[in-house]
Amino acid sequence: QAMRALTDWFGTLGGALVDGGNPISAARAISPDGSVMDATSAPSGYSIVTADNLDAAVALAKGCPVLAGGATVLVSETIPVM
Repeated sequence: QAMRALTDWFGTLGGALVDGGNPISAARAISPDGSVMDATSAPSGYSIVTADNLDAAVALAKGCPVLAGGATVLVSETIPVM
């Protein structure tokens, strides 16, 4: 049912969907001193969309079905460097 909701949402994104992403099962954090620990605030998955600006990406993300289950969606802008 959850996968169906994601698939339906992806369909509404049309050409804005760059990568539907994947769930994240585990994450580690690396400190500047090189020590490694379990990440305490890692995302549970990702999707990549293209939008004219951050606000437009937020508007697209407001349709993400994980919000209905109580999850939070973090929207970040990337900077093309290559």
